[in-house]
Amino acid sequence: VFGINSSLTYLYNRENKAIAFGTNNTERMRIDSSGDIFIGTSTDIAPVNGTNLCVSDGTVARLILEKQSTRKFEIGVQDFINIYDQTADAERLRIDSSGNVGIGTSSPDDLFEVSSTTADKRLLLTKASSGTANQAGMTLHFQNFGPAATGRNDGTLIGRVRFSCSQPTSGGLQDAGAIECRADGTQTGNNTRSRLSFLTVDSQTATERMRIDKDGKVLIGVTSSSYKLHVDAASLAAEISVDNDSSNYLVALNTTNSVNADFNIQH
Repeated sequence: VFGINSSLTYLYNRENKAIAFGTNNTERMRIDSSGDIFIGTSTDIAPVNGTNLCVSDGTVARLILEKQSTRKFEIGVQDFINIYDQTADAERLRIDSSGNVGIGTSSPDDLFEVSSTTADKRLLLTKASSGTANQAGMTLHFQNFGPAATGRNDGTLIGRVRFSCSQPTSGGLQDAGAIECRADGTQTGNNTRSRLSFLTVDSQTATERMRIDKDGKVLIGVTSSSYKLHVDAASLAAEISVDNDSSNYLVALNTTNSVNADFNIQH
C-alpha cells in the first residue's frame, strides 16, 4: 500500500511478507516481515533477535559513513573486519579471522598489537581531570586465573613485561629484556606469594640480573638470601661502590677471595 498523510509518505506491505527493491532487473535491498534490512542478500543470515541491517557481498561487504564529503570512513568485511579511513587512505583497525586485533598493522601477531612507523610513539592510559584532588591514576592490570582449587608451583609465570628488538643482520625479532612476576614458592589455598625479576640480554640469552622476593629482599646475582640486600658475583671479585667524581668520594666493598673482605672509604 502506498499512501500520503499529513505527516509522511508511506509504503506498506500489510501481509506477513517481505518487501524487495531492485534495479536493472536485480533485487538490491529487502525488508523482511520482522523489519530486518538486507542489502546484497535475500537470505536471513542476521541474528534472530532485534532489528538488524545486513550488508552482504561475495567479495567485500562495506558500510561507508561520510560527513558531508569532508570525512569518510568504511567498515568492511572480507576474511577479516576492518575500519578504513578513506579520506586518509589508511586502515585504522583490523580484527582478523583468529580474533587478533591490530592497530597500525594488517597482520597482528597476537591478541592485540599496536604498530607505528613513527619513532617514540606512546601507548597512553590517561586519568582525565575531574576537578577533584587526590584521585587515583590509571592501572595497567595483568590477571592470571589458575584452575580452581589448584596451587601454583614455585616459579610459575604470573605476568610479564617483555621487550624485543630486530636483529641487525636478519631483521628478525629477538628478546631484549623483561620484567617478570612469578610465584615465589609453591602456592596452595589463598596464600599467594610472588617475586619480581629483572632480566637483560647478552648474546641472545636472557638472564635474570635482579629480583625482589616475596619478603622484599633485593637479590643481585643470587636467588635466595637471609639478608635484605645481597649482591653476589660469579667470579670472586664483587663490588658495591658509590662514587662522586667531582669530589672524589668513594665507598667501596670488595672481595678478592672467598674468605677475606675489605671495606674502604676513600677521600
